[in-house]
Amino acid sequence: MKKGQVSMEFILIFAMVFVVFVGFFAAIQYNITDATVGKRNQDLELLAKKIGKDISLSASLDDGLTMNISIPPTLNGQDLDLAILKSTDPTKVNLVVGYKDGANTTLSLPIIVQAKELKIGDNCVMKKDGFLYLNYDDCSFTAVSDINVASTAKICEHKSSCLAEELPVLRYSEDGHVQMMTEIAESDQYTNSICCNKKYFGTIDTAPTRPVVLTLSDKNDAHVWEGKIDLFETAKQQQLSFGGESLTCYFDNDYCQTYDTVIFSMNAKEDSHLGQPSRYARKFCCHYE
Repeated sequence: MKKGQVSMEFILIFAMVFVVFVGFFAAIQYNITDATVGKRNQDLELLAKKIGKDISLSASLDDGLTMNISIPPTLNGQDLDLAILKSTDPTKVNLVVGYKDGANTTLSLPIIVQAKELKIGDNCVMKKDGFLYLNYDDCSFTAVSDINVASTAKICEHKSSCLAEELPVLRYSEDGHVQMMTEIAESDQYTNSICCNKKYFGTIDTAPTRPVVLTLSDKNDAHVWEGKIDLFETAKQQQLSFGGESLTCYFDNDYCQTYDTVIFSMNAKEDSHLGQPSRYARKFCCHYE
């Protein structure tokens, strides 16, 4: 075989391998870009749903009262465009939330809102003569409904230990494992306590007659499940219900409504860790009425 022929075959093989590698890395880059775009759009939809929930909830205000809806200036490092537009259905309005680079999502809201504008930061919603007004000149936050009192009153706080006048709910470690408050505290592991205002939070029930909020796999070093379930080792599992008669609580993904307090967060609905309100995506939200 001649040297020239060997050289040509080597060049062809190298070229083929190069093309395969380029295609492989291009496919990886495409998948990464596609996943990033998907995440950005998903976050946009979640933000739109949060804003939509808050606007819809303002319809339950008593006449003459106001509510603040706060909107962040950026999402995923991108500036936002916001609008409330008329719908072809006269009983609805369209909420549009988008990035300034063009991607946006539209949410139809089953209420009528007279909107002067929807803006970044604080937005004032006022109910007057049965109608909702957004960011009109005579709207201010001087009138605060009872539903907002819970935020200022601090329903619950996360701290190293609870005061005598507070209701201790749970302890948890830095890695998100949970300990019942009935157990002896291990200071080197369970360094965080959820301490709640007795006036607002009511009582803890470990033999629940009310709906179960959390199921724990054990009294110590536990994972948590949302609601009532039957675990494999039922002798060890603990079920908790808590909250006062005027306390309304719910689980939601990523956001609580504006007037609510996040009591704790979880990384999943099942077999989950538990932590600070901002740590995980699954939120346990409460407000006092």
